[in-house]
Formats: sequence, structure tokens, C-alpha cells
Amino acid sequence: MKEINLLPKDKRFSYKQYLLRKISVGLLIANLVVLAAVYGFNVYFNRNLKTCVTNRKTTLDKISSIEAQLVAYENRYKSLLKKLSKLEEEEKRLKSIVFVRRSAFASTVVCLNAFTSGIGFENISYNDGYLKIKGLANSMADFQRFYYSLERNRFIKQLRMFSVKRKKDLFEFTVSYRVEY
Repeated sequence: MKEINLLPKDKRFSYKQYLLRKISVGLLIANLVVLAAVYGFNVYFNRNLKTCVTNRKTTLDKISSIEAQLVAYENRYKSLLKKLSKLEEEEKRLKSIVFVRRSAFASTVVCLNAFTSGIGFENISYNDGYLKIKGLANSMADFQRFYYSLERNRFIKQLRMFSVKRKKDLFEFTVSYRVEY
């Protein structure tokens, strides 16, 4: 027996259309869920990327400021090196003026730089590159300090001590040396 449907054809129930609607609605919902998940992941990754970009910018700014400081230090270092080379040239020029080989003037300058407190001199003579000093010391310790300063002076060569005599409260001494540069 066959069923008779009295409803018009467009009003009748169609199982195919029902399934198509259900599948379409299901796909639409699944599509919305996937789009929501993609949107959520996109928002999450964008936040992380913004944080990374901000951190990188901060780090780059720090590096840029440090680089600027290094450039400033480098420029200052170069200017100081130039000043130092100019000062070294000036020092050489002044030494060439003052320190003439085996000059009495230079030998006297070295001698006077070696004097310490408690030392005086009676006579300084210069002959053929040798400086001979006759002087007085307040104490033996003062003379020893003076003599050791002569020994440590790199310009003084062939240091000779001729005598150290007690003269009342003072000590009279005679030394000679040659100055070399």
C-alpha cells in the first residue's frame, strides 16, 4: 500500500532537505567554532608578538644609548691620545733643550732634584762630565737618604763617595758622579 500525501509538493516533508539543513547548520557551527579558535589564537599570538616587539625595542634603545656612549668615549679617547702625543712631542722638545749630553746645567738639575731635606751643599764643581759635590747633612740618616736617592736615579752613573766626616753636629760629605741620558 502506498501512502498518499495530500499536501502540496512544496509543503511536503523532505528528508534530503532536512539532512542538508542539519549538515549545513552543523558545518556553520563548526566553522564558527574554528573561526573563534583561530581568532583566539591570533589575539594570543599578537599579544605575545607585541610584547616581544616592545622588549626588542627597549633592548635596541638600550644598545643604541650604550653605543652612543661608546662613540662619545671613543671620541674622547682619540682626542686624549692626540693631546698625549702632542705632550710627548713637547716633552721631547723640552728635554732636547734642557738635557744636552754631559752638560753642566743638566747635571746640576739632576743633582738638585736628588737633594732631600736635611742636606745642604758647600761646593759643586763640574769637570769633564763629572759633577763633584761637597755638602753637609744634618744627620747620617739624611745623608743616607740623599745617597740612596742618587743611587736610584737612572741618569746618574759612576757614583763615587769620597768621604763622610763628622764636623761638630753635622756630617760633611764629598761625592761625585756622571750624568748620562
